[in-house]
Amino acid sequence: MSIIQTLGSAGRFAANPDPYASNLVMAFSGSSDHGITNVANLINTSGSNFPKWRNTSGVTSSFSATKKFYNNAFEFGTRTISASWILVDNPYLSAFSNADFTLEAWVYIPTFTGLTQCALWYHTNETDNTGFQCFICGDSFGDVAARRGLYFVGGAGAELNIAYNCLSPNTWHHVAVVRNGSASNSLKIYVDGIDRTSYRNATGNPTWTFNGFFSIAAPANETGWDTVKIQDHRVYQGVAKYTSNFTPPGAMFI
Repeated sequence: MSIIQTLGSAGRFAANPDPYASNLVMAFSGSSDHGITNVANLINTSGSNFPKWRNTSGVTSSFSATKKFYNNAFEFGTRTISASWILVDNPYLSAFSNADFTLEAWVYIPTFTGLTQCALWYHTNETDNTGFQCFICGDSFGDVAARRGLYFVGGAGAELNIAYNCLSPNTWHHVAVVRNGSASNSLKIYVDGIDRTSYRNATGNPTWTFNGFFSIAAPANETGWDTVKIQDHRVYQGVAKYTSNFTPPGAMFI
């Protein structure tokens, strides 16, 4: 049972029952409206046996009144060192292997700056392609078409999928990355319920064997991360939650 399931089920706010809850391995509501009044407690507290979130050294997160649901949203906040993370640990997330999965979140980017804003899902050691990362591209990203888009890379052969120019500033977007099957087009990036996978360089379904830390990562020496906001950040293993275009959820899942 996640933070959302544990504290949101009391009936204080409307929420969506999640038919895939049995495949949910990580969930972070990104709101203080679950009875917790500061970020440190929110990201260090989780229900049942779910992994815990924590700021790494140099990150000072906060809540923002700019929200999609509930009363406020989680804002990544300032950092005092170049590379920083909001980290899931104890235990680490297990390897994704070659099974289906779903990554989803609501995200708000006030201003697009630099090469990358942040890695929304970071599960890799960056040395042997046994994991993956998915990040938001800034206005200085090298591939012009990919700016204000999403870039997913990882796996043996460095599977690469890009959603070109699909995000707007000062707008809440629902983002979902879904792997469904083993074909070369099995991974798709949905933005606001629409398949926006614009570029794909993949030969098949890689087996991701990385078994370690899972985080939201700040790019080194970039400043765009500070004001990015998220809500309902979730990870599912073993299920493709979305297999075609869909209507984004109208409330957080429980």
